[in-house]
Amino acid sequence: MIDTYKIVSRGRFLFFFIALVLLGAWVINKAYQKHFNQIQITPAEQESLGIDLLEFPRNMKPIENLKSQSWTSFYVEPENCDTLCVRTLAQLEQIELDAKVAKVTSNLEIQVINNQISGYKEYLSLIRSPGYSQHFDRILLINPKGQFAGSIIAPYNLAHWQALDKRLNQ
Repeated sequence: MIDTYKIVSRGRFLFFFIALVLLGAWVINKAYQKHFNQIQITPAEQESLGIDLLEFPRNMKPIENLKSQSWTSFYVEPENCDTLCVRTLAQLEQIELDAKVAKVTSNLEIQVINNQISGYKEYLSLIRSPGYSQHFDRILLINPKGQFAGSIIAPYNLAHWQALDKRLNQ
């Protein structure tokens, strides 16, 4: 005769064993992500550089004409360009003009993405998704792996750009 107590006991053991294995796998996964995806810039240094980096960079569709293997940036121009958008675009143009006048080159490229570029809707939905909306009106950063890694906080000028380029692409 099979004891029902033993069947229940084995079932509980199996349930708790599987739950423990799943919990362990989840903890290892989170530790792996934190260890290998963490950007080595402290929050205080981020604040002084004027950037806001994500804890876990997010994969995204590659942007044509942007360098790989170095930090780059892009700006998603809203379909209806408001005052903030116009000001941001003017600041980006001024950075390019100042760089030409000063004969300065930068590895931190800026790509403006408007609604005529393929994949526009994907980039727009990326920055409007939950957890990323604080980056919406900013210039966005792409890490050397091609992942959305954070944003640059305004105001934008050549000195700010050079400091970012020096620190990120060293």
